[in-house]
Amino acid sequence: MLSTILFFTAEKGEKCMIIKGLCCHLKIVKVKQGPLYESKYLIEEFKGYYKQQCASYEYDETVDGTHHFHMHTPEKVAPIINEYFTRLLV
Repeated sequence: MLSTILFFTAEKGEKCMIIKGLCCHLKIVKVKQGPLYESKYLIEEFKGYYKQQCASYEYDETVDGTHHFHMHTPEKVAPIINEYFTRLLV
């Protein structure tokens, strides 16, 4: 889910150690048709870790588009992100 080179090459245990160090706010926005880079089971497991560790965590899979939707159609993702930040400021 944290799509860095480290995450593509790290083992599950290493990923868990990285996530346990998170304390930030996290909003993940994924397109409905987007590819899965891990099994659904592992994705759900990591969503649980994010929920436990992060100051706030939300997962949004409501946007239509392709993997690079945030670059091709930023107008679709900007309102979702702006709304998240607005709620954090209240």
